[in-house]
Amino acid sequence: MGTMTYFVVLPFIRNEDGDLCAVEPKEARSVEQARRFTASLAEKHGGAIAFSRTGDPQLGDWEDAEILARVGEVPADLAEYTSE
Repeated sequence: MGTMTYFVVLPFIRNEDGDLCAVEPKEARSVEQARRFTASLAEKHGGAIAFSRTGDPQLGDWEDAEILARVGEVPADLAEYTSE
């Protein structure tokens, strides 16, 4: 299969305790679409990030996530949300 890049938008909401929590991620087809989804989902949920990851799924070898957009309230440390 080789190297591929995938794009994900991850919305966030505040739970009943006031903590930021990720909700259902959305896959995008491109950087531009991911950025549009980020703005739209942030309005609906309160915050969202878009990121991409590049690697070889057969080998499970992935580069660190690249943050493409950040809108609204999102956690300061995104490592737990953007890594496999």
